[in-house]
Amino acid sequence: MNIREIARKVGLSKSTVSLALRDHPSIPPVTRKRIKALAKKLGYQPDPTIAKVMGAIAKRAAGEVTAPLVLLSDWPASQYWLNPDVGLRRFHRGLTSRAMELGYRLEEFWIRAPGMLPRRVEQILDARGTQGIVVLNYPEAPAKLPLDLSPYACVVIGRALVQPRLYAVDHDHHQGLFECLKQVSDRGYRRPGLVLTADAHERTMHCWAAAYQFFLSHLPRRDQIPFLLIAPDEVQELKKWVKAYRPDVILSADFTMARLLEKAGFAVPGDVSLATLFWREEDKAVAGIDTQDEAQSARAIDLLIEQMRRNQHGIPHKPETVLFDGFWRDGPSLPTRQK
Repeated sequence: MNIREIARKVGLSKSTVSLALRDHPSIPPVTRKRIKALAKKLGYQPDPTIAKVMGAIAKRAAGEVTAPLVLLSDWPASQYWLNPDVGLRRFHRGLTSRAMELGYRLEEFWIRAPGMLPRRVEQILDARGTQGIVVLNYPEAPAKLPLDLSPYACVVIGRALVQPRLYAVDHDHHQGLFECLKQVSDRGYRRPGLVLTADAHERTMHCWAAAYQFFLSHLPRRDQIPFLLIAPDEVQELKKWVKAYRPDVILSADFTMARLLEKAGFAVPGDVSLATLFWREEDKAVAGIDTQDEAQSARAIDLLIEQMRRNQHGIPHKPETVLFDGFWRDGPSLPTRQK
C-alpha cells in the first residue's frame, strides 16, 4: 500500500495525502483525520528507505538556497487562500507541498499591505535576499505588476498577468470546455448553455467563450444558445436567459451558480442541471472539470527552481506557458438523463 493508492481511494491528490500524513496545517483537521484513518485501515507504513533518501535530497536542495521562496500575493487580504469562496486553497497546497519536497520554504508577501508602494516592495524583497518569486493567480484581469523583477527568478500561476510576461502555468481552458461538453453529451444533455462572469471571461483570455462559440458553429441554428456574460450575483439576467433559451444544463465557473439558480427559481438538478468548469473540493456536489490546481502549482515550483539553478533571472525574452488538461469529476448536480 502506498500514497498513490490511498489518494485514489480517498479521491484526493497524492500531495494532499502526503501533507495530511505529515500533519501539515494547510490540510483541514477533518481531512487529515479521515486520511490517517484510511491509511491505518489499509495498513500503510512509510518506507524508511525512501524517507531517508527524500530527507537527504531535501537537505541538499535546502543547502543550495540562502532564502525562502516568496509567494507574491495581490489579493484583498493576507492568506486569502483560506477563503473557501475564491478557489485558491489547492493552489497554495500544491505550492507548499512541492517546495517542501525540494527542501524550500514558501513565505507569503502580501503587496496590498498598508504602505506597500512598489519601491517599498522592491526594498523588502532585496533586504530578504530573495532569489525566487511565485506570483499567485491574480484576482482580476488584465493585470500589471509594476515591480523591477530583474534580480529574481519568477513564475506566475494563471494568465491574468499581462505585464510583465513571465514563465507561467495554467489550465488549458479550451480542452476543459470541450471535455465538459463531451461529458454532458455522454449523459444525454442536448442543450448546454455557457454562463460566465466578466472576470472569468477576462482571466481565461476568452478561451472558454471561444471554445463554446466553435461548438455552437457546428449546431443547427435552432439549437444554438448564446453564452451569457453577467455580473456576479446578477439573478434577473440569469433568470431571463434561462427562460428564453431553456438550456438543459448550464456550464459555468462561478462558484455561486447553484445558489443563483435557486434564487432565480430554478432547482438544480430538477429544473436545470449544472456542470462547473472549475471543480472545487469544497463543493463536490457540483460535477465538472478538475483543473489540476495542485499539479499546476507543483510545476510552477519546478519551473522556478530550474531558473534559479541556471542562474536565470528577470523577465524572459521568450516566456513559456505550461498548460494542464482538466479531467472530469462526477457529482449529483449532473445526473444521467433517461433516454
